[in-house]
Amino acid sequence: MNKVENIVRTRSLRGGHYRAGVRHGEEAKDWPSGTFTEEQLAAMRDDPDLAVEMLDALAVDPDASGAGNGDESSKDEGASEATAKKDKKKD
Repeated sequence: MNKVENIVRTRSLRGGHYRAGVRHGEEAKDWPSGTFTEEQLAAMRDDPDLAVEMLDALAVDPDASGAGNGDESSKDEGASEATAKKDKKKD
């Protein structure tokens, strides 16, 4: 069984349920690369009650390559933007 090497973002469209051995909630969740097999991903994509999005690990975390440029400020800005979006969604 081959593991999927992308980050997988999932969100349940019916308030939460299980697929591929994990719970998917109504809030979007990013699953690390290697979490799901290709077969599990196919089952999730076939589920009409589950939104599935594939993300490039480097686009989400540029330091995922392990190279690191020593600039930690970009990570903090990204976290702040994500928090701001989440807070705005709650309003």
